Amino acid sequence: MSSAAPEQAQTAGYARAIGEALGIPDIERHAPRPELGETPTRLAVWDVLGLRDIHATAGGELTFLQTERTGTDGITRVVVELTLTVHVAEVGPIEAVTDWEPTLVAGEEEKWRRELVAAAELAKPQPTLLEQLATASQVSRDIAMRVGAGKDLDPKWRASERRCDDLWRQGREAGHSDKELSAAVFGRAGS
Repeated sequence: MSSAAPEQAQTAGYARAIGEALGIPDIERHAPRPELGETPTRLAVWDVLGLRDIHATAGGELTFLQTERTGTDGITRVVVELTLTVHVAEVGPIEAVTDWEPTLVAGEEEKWRRELVAAAELAKPQPTLLEQLATASQVSRDIAMRVGAGKDLDPKWRASERRCDDLWRQGREAGHSDKELSAAVFGRAGS
């Protein structure tokens, strides 16, 4: 798959595709903020919890980089930059990035604990493609059960279905048979 030019990613259609793939329905109203390192294909996410939510919806490859950032207060801090790269059909790779400062701040213990747990979840080894397909299919079914007849209008359900389609395609490209892929989707191990 080839990457789209950044100018193309700015169009409403590409923004919609990116938003649906990442589970962010209102992304079309979002203009890139260069001061945060954003581009049409690089999105700054508020925190580790938001990045974890995108990863749960869209999957992707996660990288960690320890770096330094100087805040608006002029103080330089050591942070961990987490970058999630998601391949969006007809757009190419999209990066969602956030910084995590693993320093405990007085009064923010609970937020720090939640972010630590989210960072640990993101750092876990990635499941196999068939395991990812099984999980994505279950997520899609769970959303459909919760939403009911209006599931086609739900952006998270549409994103989960696209994720399933992408994983199915990747599975075929990796040489998995339709029987193996169906077994993952419908939970029939060893079929």
